[in-house]
Amino acid sequence: MIITSLRLFASQIGWRLGVLFFIALSAGIAEGFGVSMILPLLESDIGRSETTLGKLIRAIFNLVELPTTGTNILIMLVLFFFVRAILFIGQTWYQAGLLANHLSDIRGKLIRSIFNTDYVHLTKYDAGYLTNGVVREIESVNHGVRMLIDLMVALVMASVYILLPVLMQPVITISLFALAIPIAGLSYVMIQKTRRLSIRLTEIHGRQESFFIEGIRNAKYVKATGRVKVISSRMVSETNRVSEIFRKFFILGGITRYAPEPLVVFVMAAVIIIYTRGFDHSITEILFLMFLFYQSAKNMLKVQSSLRQFIEATGSLRLYEKLRNDLDIHAIKDDSRENKPNLDAPINLSNITVNYPNAATAALTQIDLRIPNRSTVALVGASGSGKTTIANLVCGLIIPSSGEISIDGVSYDSISTQALQQSIGYVTQESAVFNGSLLENVTLWHPEPDIERVSDILIQLDLKNIGASSEKKDFINNIVGGDGAQLSGGERQRLSIARELYRNPKLMILDEATSALDSELELKIDELLESQKGSKTFLIIAHRLSTVRNADLIYVLHEGIVTESGTFNELISANGEFAQMVKMQSF
Repeated sequence: MIITSLRLFASQIGWRLGVLFFIALSAGIAEGFGVSMILPLLESDIGRSETTLGKLIRAIFNLVELPTTGTNILIMLVLFFFVRAILFIGQTWYQAGLLANHLSDIRGKLIRSIFNTDYVHLTKYDAGYLTNGVVREIESVNHGVRMLIDLMVALVMASVYILLPVLMQPVITISLFALAIPIAGLSYVMIQKTRRLSIRLTEIHGRQESFFIEGIRNAKYVKATGRVKVISSRMVSETNRVSEIFRKFFILGGITRYAPEPLVVFVMAAVIIIYTRGFDHSITEILFLMFLFYQSAKNMLKVQSSLRQFIEATGSLRLYEKLRNDLDIHAIKDDSRENKPNLDAPINLSNITVNYPNAATAALTQIDLRIPNRSTVALVGASGSGKTTIANLVCGLIIPSSGEISIDGVSYDSISTQALQQSIGYVTQESAVFNGSLLENVTLWHPEPDIERVSDILIQLDLKNIGASSEKKDFINNIVGGDGAQLSGGERQRLSIARELYRNPKLMILDEATSALDSELELKIDELLESQKGSKTFLIIAHRLSTVRNADLIYVLHEGIVTESGTFNELISANGEFAQMVKMQSF
């Protein structure tokens, strides 16, 4: 598990990890040489030392042709630590850029994967799960990469401080390795517990994010119906579960950090007594050896701490890899090189059947439908009859289970869906509103917007006075915050219509686009849209049948089947299902 996680995290930054390792190794060597300069200061005559380290120090001074005087030793000590400082500063600079780029890169890849996946597959995901993945779990993965780098540096430094005692007193040093056995056992237990908690924390974080988004999105209903206590209690309960896992993480960290220290000190004290009294070694040499050993033990404990924090991120990495792989499997292929559709031609749906995954019945069953160019076509019928499914088919959001959709006689399979969608305006039932100004909502942050045209459209749709005033006096810079929660349903719909009118697409889909408007505003917008009749194709979905009176062609749907079609007057004359629907509504 640890090896697999190390490989996965290492693959995130690739060869750059090797650069960091080289810098850390160079800094470790510089520190090792610097620390070794302390030994000549403690010994009366380094020239007579028979230890491997003593011989190495003499070789260094002989190489630079300097006598082993106290002044020269101090100069070398300062020089080595100066080099060490420069290397570690360089590592920090390089690591900061690497981690920042890594965070941006993996978050960008996940965002692109989310929006590039098949629409139907995307709707299976909970918004909180995706939000948690993009925000918190990505940061946790980035923290895991940082801990991997810290782990590597700590291992290098620990290795340096192990090597120095080996060069001085190999027998004593090897005997101290027995200390690693209980520490390794403790580390293994802590790592296993940390891994399980990490996976659990990732799951709970996603659920907590979902509950919070649901609560905020439905705040109006929750507050208006007195359900605040129920919903907030649900959120707080999940927050308490997260807090409990954080508590356990903190306890594990404390045990990992402090439990081995008494054992390290005990062993060091025992070694000092044994080798100074039993083997008559110099107390100065033994104390220096213990200093090196303590530094090694401290770095090994840092290795353990970094490894534990690294393991904490494994749950986030698993979620990231699983989510990316699943989204990429269902990614929409890039069809930008396919033929661009001719939107100055009719759209035909031939023998179309749509079956949604896990649905009990088909959304559409063998329907045939024609949308003439530059005409107004209306879809009417009860909720769930398949109207929105047809709209989603036309704009390429979903593909039929069987049958064929074509435009100008060319199958949708042979055209660029991206080019098609760039020529479509879609006012959905949800009335998409974004955090930003009126101008940004209409133009979707276009770098060079037509200010005059935006103003005219907003005035025509009576949107001049919505949103909060900004520092800029022009009303188009009024701020629409909180996802438009402060707007009425009608204002949200009109803002969505304004966006599509500004785009001026060749095909406009209006899915219950005026359902939240009063009669006066609805008439005003109908007149505005009517003025564009003949210049573009309209596909209208409506329950309020007064809005489709002037449609060129009306299709009546019932349980996924087209039961009638014709003009308004033709359908009234037929005295069928549509006529009955009209009788039930007052005009």
